Amino acid sequence: MGKAVLKHRKLIVFFLLIIVVFALDRIFGWSSTLSDSGTTARLSAMLAENEEKTALIYVILTIAGSALLALPGVTFAIIAGLLFGPWKGTLLCVLAATAGAMLAFLLGRFFLRDSIRPYAMKNKLLKRWLFDESGHHAVFVLMVTRLVPLFPFNLQNFAYGITDIRFSAYSFFSFMFMLPGTAVYTIGTAGVADADNRVLYLTIAVALFAAVMITAFLLKKKYAIQKEGGVNTIGEAEEKGLQAELKGDLPTADRPWTAKRVEEMCVHCHICKTHCAFLTKYDLDIGDTKALSALAYHCFLCGKCTAVCPKGIDGRAFLLGIRCDETEANGGRLRQKGYGLLLAEKKKYRFRNVKHATGKTVLFPGCNFPSFFPKTLEKLLKLLGEQDIGVWYDCCGKPVAELGLTAAAADSLTRMEETLRERGIKELVTMCPNCYDYLTPRLSVPVIDIYTKLKELGIGRQDIPAGEVFLPCPDREKRELLACVQDFVSGTLSPREGAQCCGLGGCAAAKEPALAAQMAMEAGRAKAAEPGGTDASVPLYTYCATCAGSLCRNGAEGVRHVLSLILETDEAPDVKHSLRNRVKTRFV
Repeated sequence: MGKAVLKHRKLIVFFLLIIVVFALDRIFGWSSTLSDSGTTARLSAMLAENEEKTALIYVILTIAGSALLALPGVTFAIIAGLLFGPWKGTLLCVLAATAGAMLAFLLGRFFLRDSIRPYAMKNKLLKRWLFDESGHHAVFVLMVTRLVPLFPFNLQNFAYGITDIRFSAYSFFSFMFMLPGTAVYTIGTAGVADADNRVLYLTIAVALFAAVMITAFLLKKKYAIQKEGGVNTIGEAEEKGLQAELKGDLPTADRPWTAKRVEEMCVHCHICKTHCAFLTKYDLDIGDTKALSALAYHCFLCGKCTAVCPKGIDGRAFLLGIRCDETEANGGRLRQKGYGLLLAEKKKYRFRNVKHATGKTVLFPGCNFPSFFPKTLEKLLKLLGEQDIGVWYDCCGKPVAELGLTAAAADSLTRMEETLRERGIKELVTMCPNCYDYLTPRLSVPVIDIYTKLKELGIGRQDIPAGEVFLPCPDREKRELLACVQDFVSGTLSPREGAQCCGLGGCAAAKEPALAAQMAMEAGRAKAAEPGGTDASVPLYTYCATCAGSLCRNGAEGVRHVLSLILETDEAPDVKHSLRNRVKTRFV
């Protein structure tokens, strides 16, 4: 009982505050005082002496009345029309109502989110429309609920606080979508009070009212369908086609590698530790599950431990499962610190751009190739454009999934499916090994690599000199993409087998910056497993832009992405302007 009370202490405090406010309201009669004609008369008398002071008092009373006393906004709109006229009255009322809505939103977010959110997310439609962590539906949901009278307006303000809608978006679009309805009342009231302009003001009010009602009717007809039993539900269209049917589960959906199973299978041979810089640092092996549970976000998820384990334990899946369990226990939110910037960019990809995602086949460059190889990408887009292949700038969602945010990752995939359907895309061409590995089993359309597409189209040179190649983590075991790259090389590519990771795997660099840099430097100094190609003058090839950027930043010389050689740009990773290059993709 004590734990339950502690868990919901904010909710309890919130309801106690409500009881106190309503008790005081009954004693002092605040609600009746604010809404009676005497208050309007007093404000009118004050207006003749000091308009600015009267406007300020009106705004304060409106905020208090709408946010704290839950009085109907119509009352304050009528008062504004009587006191300040149609134009000033509309502006003051909307500003005050928006401020009140913002206050209620913040109260809801602080007091209600932790307690109410987990229960609300169990509803499929609410989760889809109101708990979209990318904010993708924020504008639409605000528009519908402000214009369609399905929910009490004051209740909405508190309810939005438990959702994932950003405060800035909520505030701005609440103002925009409350403006028409407020104007109906303020302008209409001014028309009743002003005999000289009565026809004009009432005509404007009626026109606005008709526009709002028609818009509300159309939205209600399309998105709020009357169900059997009289229950209205927003999102019927979602149930009938907008919900993407993903071809595969998230990598974290199945958790076969529990701590118990790992402990039972591990023989503590320490082979994993000798091959992993992370395990070496903490003097652990994969069977030390208790210690590893506290270090799950320090792991680079490179899969090296899995590759060398004689018992076949999947250490990557085990630690990824721990991350997911932790976020689920935290209400679907990331408990760990240090990932704010990453999530600010990736969770709802800031530089997403689908303007040029046209045609049956579309190129998906991922995040980091545009960052580090803008010239090569520019040439590639020109060549593919001649083949009617468009481009779609976005993040695949893997970084978010690897942080254990399974709901956000699922939403990202669903949005991708919606884009595929809306744009009529039948084939996605990836440039990043991580995007290829992550999206191939999870999207409803074929996902192919850029090398297969270039070979199919007969684009690019196919006589690249033999040399060393740094293998990205997703392709270490199967080497599927390596085989595709090999088609463009005249000799044999010799992998740098001694390298563990470029240092950016699993988002672990946030927890282990020194170890990440060390891994990248060691990868740059490692030699190929096969003879030849170890001369420092020979370029180090890679087919992962992320790896190229990390190795270059940590001192590796001569790093080249194979695409820059295939397309004959010979472009070095642009590590100094990577963010600027990525931002540009949002506006091209």
